[in-house]
Amino acid sequence: MCRWLGDGRGWAGKVLLAGWIVIALTGLASLSLSHMAAMPEPGDEAQLTRAMLTLRRGATTNFLVHVISAGCSCTDRLFAHLVERGRLPGSEELVLFVGEDPAKRQSAERAGFAFTTVSAAELADRYGLEAAPVLIAFDATGRLRYAGGYFAHPSTGSPLDEKIYAQLADAASPDPLPVFGCAVSARLQKSVDPLGIVYSSPVANLTKALTQR
Repeated sequence: MCRWLGDGRGWAGKVLLAGWIVIALTGLASLSLSHMAAMPEPGDEAQLTRAMLTLRRGATTNFLVHVISAGCSCTDRLFAHLVERGRLPGSEELVLFVGEDPAKRQSAERAGFAFTTVSAAELADRYGLEAAPVLIAFDATGRLRYAGGYFAHPSTGSPLDEKIYAQLADAASPDPLPVFGCAVSARLQKSVDPLGIVYSSPVANLTKALTQR
C-alpha cells in the first residue's frame, strides 16, 4: 500500500505539473495574442487635450507625452529606446508612467525627460486612456497633432516616434498608428482577458518573464 501510495503521489504530481505547464503555455499564447491585436485608440480628444496640457511646463515648444506602463514588456523596450535617444531638440517631452519605478524616473530625467506617475485608474478616468504605450503630441500652440501608437507592426521592434515627430515638424499630419501593447485599465484587461490568464493570475508573472528573455 505504501508503494502504491508513493506511485500515486508521483502520478498525481506529474498530472499537476502537466496541468500547470498547459496553463502556463496558454497564458503565454494569450499574452502573445494580446500583443498582436491592436488596443483601443484614445477616445475623447477634448478630454485628452485638457488633461495632458496641465502637465506641460512651457508654452513655446512642441510637447510630446509618452504613456508607458510598468509590467509591459514592449513598453520596457520602448523606454530603453527613449532614454538612449534622449529628448528631441526643440521639444518638451514627458514620460507619463503607470506605476512606480524610481530607477526609470532617474534614467528618464537624466535623458532630459520630465517624469510623472499615475495609477491605471487615473489614466483611464482623467486621460481616457486604457492601454499603453501611447504617444501624444501637441504643437507649440497646444493643438493636438497626434494620438496613437509607436509601431507599424505587432512585433513592436522599431519605434517610429522620431519619424512621427519629423513629420509633425514639417507641418504634416501623420495618421495614428495602431496601439500595439498592453491593456492597462481593469476594464480593458477583463475585456481582452476574461479568464484572467494574462493579467490577473500568477501565470502572468511567468509569461512576462518568458517574453522578456
